[in-house]
Amino acid sequence: MQSYSTSNLVAILSAALGRDAPVQLVKLCGGKRIEVPCTVTENFAALVGQDIAPVLVLNFGGTRVDVPSWGALNRSVRTLALNEDVITSTLTANEIAFKHGVSSSWVRKLRGQIKEPSINPKPKSEKGRAP
Repeated sequence: MQSYSTSNLVAILSAALGRDAPVQLVKLCGGKRIEVPCTVTENFAALVGQDIAPVLVLNFGGTRVDVPSWGALNRSVRTLALNEDVITSTLTANEIAFKHGVSSSWVRKLRGQIKEPSINPKPKSEKGRAP
């Protein structure tokens, strides 16, 4: 059975239900590994919360999920916020670094790693090589 990372869990819950959802899950199951059923059951909904259960089943049904501890949740939220600013913000690297408490060289490195995918990939010839 596959196990998913805590940052992936935090991102999915935040996108589906808002920033309070991961906090609610940590309050109920923080630091535990839970098995997500393939369908929402009464017991599972009681364990993780009525709003959270369907999101977990939809995204992680049939797998194990590590629910983050408070410290891991805090790190995940900070990382998501930093990545969001690196991708979408018009702030300079120095301004983003100051805002998030990291170095400007780290922001520049992240910008280099997070590049938009190529819109028009090169066509391949019949032999599988680029012309």
